[in-house]
Amino acid sequence: MHQDIVPDSMDLQHGRGAIWCLNCHSAEKRDKLIDHFGNEISFNQPQILCGKCHGQVYRDWREGIHGKRIGMWETGAKKRWWTCTECHNPHDVQQGTRNSGFAQLRPEAAPAVPKGMKNMDHEKHVEHGDPAWWRDVLKALFGGDEHGTAGH
Repeated sequence: MHQDIVPDSMDLQHGRGAIWCLNCHSAEKRDKLIDHFGNEISFNQPQILCGKCHGQVYRDWREGIHGKRIGMWETGAKKRWWTCTECHNPHDVQQGTRNSGFAQLRPEAAPAVPKGMKNMDHEKHVEHGDPAWWRDVLKALFGGDEHGTAGH
């Protein structure tokens, strides 16, 4: 069974083992994705498929809260939203740790900012989980801390 995709089918951990191939792939055409009603979903739109089960994350992605978008800050720039499978491997999302199926991506260079504002040093805090990173962002943007206070 597709050893190139999932070496051991018993090791498919999507949904902690509660999900299997035909939850996403058509029984008649395995190279096609389907929704809950059997309607075909393009491989170019995996967010529709993922959104069947991950509704809140899909809503956050649509609103720009979850995921990666590029080109949004430049007038006339080509805007691009990264889709689920560009960061997450749906065949390997629960292998031991929560986000082992998550591709570690380096941030792109910061855009040009208006006069008087500074870009954050993304290299300084590579791990965005570092709480100092968020405090530095807020201080640079608003002159305050994580509560929006400027030393009060």
